[in-house]
Amino acid sequence: MRAPRPLQAGSRCADYSPGFLTGARTAPSGQEGEEPGQDVHPAEGPEGPCGRLALAEGLVLGTKAGMQTDNLLKVLQDGACSSKTMIDKGPKMLQGDFTPEGHVKTSLKDGRLALEQGARLGAPMLITSLWTQLQQTAYNQGLADVDSSAFIEVLRGMAGLGQREIKS
Repeated sequence: MRAPRPLQAGSRCADYSPGFLTGARTAPSGQEGEEPGQDVHPAEGPEGPCGRLALAEGLVLGTKAGMQTDNLLKVLQDGACSSKTMIDKGPKMLQGDFTPEGHVKTSLKDGRLALEQGARLGAPMLITSLWTQLQQTAYNQGLADVDSSAFIEVLRGMAGLGQREIKS
């Protein structure tokens, strides 16, 4: 597997913000500076794995502390660190609604690709490593075909919270 070309400013693939490499995609044909079919590695911004992990940790901590998690989520959504992930995935994480928008199995694959790329380039991938381990555990628990935010169930289990019925 060859290393991807860096994203070039002005290309449609460069519209992604820096963050986690999530796997190869193919550049569209006729894009200036890119060969058709060239492997590129788009990145997710902080809304991706890091944001989801922080949100899940906060929700599990709030649950353990006996807080009303609906109120906790509203406070978080109104704060300076609010994000699209928090608004879209937060209620679903609270309700155990993991209707697929993305899949655990896809996040696991993407995490592995990103870790391989990081190893090839000698770049530390600390959060991506943790994210991939959580996705692997969710996969092993039979959650491969539900939304990737179902990893909160892994954290809930680690915290000693009861297993919930998964909605998908």
